[in-house]
Amino acid sequence: MNRLCPPFAGLLAAVALCTAACGDLTPANQAIVVAPTTRPTVTTTSVPAVDLVVVFTKDVTTSADRYGERALEVLATAVAEWPAPERGGLEVYLNVLSSTSYDAGSTVFVGAIAGLPGAPVLRPVLARPSQPDLAHCQANAFARSRCEGEIIERYNAALASAVEDERIAGRELDEATMAYTELLSVRRAEASALAEALDSIALPIDDRGTDVDGALARAAEQLRTSPASRKLLVLWSDLEPYGAQHPGAIDLSNIEIVVVLDCHQGVDCSAHRTAFSDRVLALGAVSIQWIDPSAASLTNLLEVR
Repeated sequence: MNRLCPPFAGLLAAVALCTAACGDLTPANQAIVVAPTTRPTVTTTSVPAVDLVVVFTKDVTTSADRYGERALEVLATAVAEWPAPERGGLEVYLNVLSSTSYDAGSTVFVGAIAGLPGAPVLRPVLARPSQPDLAHCQANAFARSRCEGEIIERYNAALASAVEDERIAGRELDEATMAYTELLSVRRAEASALAEALDSIALPIDDRGTDVDGALARAAEQLRTSPASRKLLVLWSDLEPYGAQHPGAIDLSNIEIVVVLDCHQGVDCSAHRTAFSDRVLALGAVSIQWIDPSAASLTNLLEVR
């Protein structure tokens, strides 16, 4: 005669233990009581190929050279810190503000980093069955045992399938997490390499003029060609025009501007900022932020809003 198998709670292993000790489950046995599965569901993260495009324009005229050695270091640091989960790609243009700012040769570097999706999470798994209800089997005393046995058999089969699916999903998550960790390392290495390349560039010096309008026009054209959702122009300059200025139209629509202003002594810096702000906003810029160059090294310029 089979011994009765005691009830267990929460573990599929109980099925094997009970089978070994008692033989097959009989209608007199109780089903293994396991709470329904509560699992996180997959959040599919889609990141844009290019989340941010930045044109970093550095003034290389002799009038704005006091903090020039910091500019590329600040940009490189921000680029190195770019890769992060659920962040799209980054495009970087490095331009020089000079007497020929609008010329193609004013762009001295172009680089990009691919985006990074969100970290993998456990996929949806089969839900564990709720504890079977055997009450309706009591209506027929002669068929009760068979009724209960069939219900319990179906329940235990469903439970075994659910637990096996959880095991497979867990293994898949481990594999995906390992691959994601490798991808994160690759992206960080790419960002570091790009940052090193930027920081090693030797910028020219031009004392023939400062074409601010040409710098704005060229940056605006470059930013418009990008599919990035966010378009950023960083100007590191004293913004003092000198010599011939680009005569063409300037459209700064949908562009955010950050200015690291090297304001010289004897200049009304407040009035200078106000006049330039009013002008670029009238040309369509979304916003303009001002940063003091002495504090720029403490700021991630790509995250200024």
